[in-house]
Amino acid sequence: MLRPPLYQYGYDQWLGTVYTAHYRPARGRVTYHWPDVHWEQSFTCFSPGARTVTLGERDRNDAP
Repeated sequence: MLRPPLYQYGYDQWLGTVYTAHYRPARGRVTYHWPDVHWEQSFTCFSPGARTVTLGERDRNDAP
């Protein structure tokens, strides 16, 4: 999910992937994925928070 063709780098055209969410309803869990960053949450004990992810030259260079 974090590599093309599913992960898209078309940010200049407003078509880039921001994040991917992996839901596991039977476990009551979700994991949000960015390149190099993962954030797991529980459905029953959700911890409010924020993540700042900066898309930069590295991301553009990884594009095909």
